[in-house]
Amino acid sequence: WMVFLLLTSNRIIIKFILLTSLINYFYVDNTVSLCMKSGRAASLKIQELTETLLSLSTYTLHIL
Repeated sequence: WMVFLLLTSNRIIIKFILLTSLINYFYVDNTVSLCMKSGRAASLKIQELTETLLSLSTYTLHIL
């Protein structure tokens, strides 16, 4: 059952990495369009959100 646990945890990590990369991909797209629309304020807000996302992802990886 230890091997099973290892396999499932690996799958969870892989899924998590895929999810975060997907989020990042869409995020960058939205960031570019938002920055072109409303400039500095939007880019600052998105930077804030990105930092929150990054800290959450590192935290989750530490739990795993």
